[in-house]
Amino acid sequence: MNKIMGNIISRELSLKNIKVTEVIEKSNSDDNTFNMKVKYKIVENNNGEVNIRLNVVSGFQPEIMFNSEMDFNLYIKFDKDVEDKAVSDNIDYLINQVGSEVSALLAQIIKSMIGTAIIVPPIISKITKSK
Repeated sequence: MNKIMGNIISRELSLKNIKVTEVIEKSNSDDNTFNMKVKYKIVENNNGEVNIRLNVVSGFQPEIMFNSEMDFNLYIKFDKDVEDKAVSDNIDYLINQVGSEVSALLAQIIKSMIGTAIIVPPIISKITKSK
């Protein structure tokens, strides 16, 4: 992490919305790739407290089993003020826990849908800044 950001005092990730859609069609392809794409927006940044809104879209390509979309708020408290640019420059580090959270949530949801838990990789494939 960039030293300009200082130390993280606390970090809280809260799920605000979730939508999982079952994909009925079956793919004949053996080459299925799981993708997790994150869009982020810094909604507030005051006195070392940063609120980042995250939109996470995930699913397999080609489409099989399910597609999901989740919205989170990530609240981070630093020991000093940070600039938006520093947050953006270090966003991959700051949101690293989101992949694991999405993976755990999807495992339970998929288990309730098809009777078997499927653990998807907690790897974020793309991060972009929302406008």
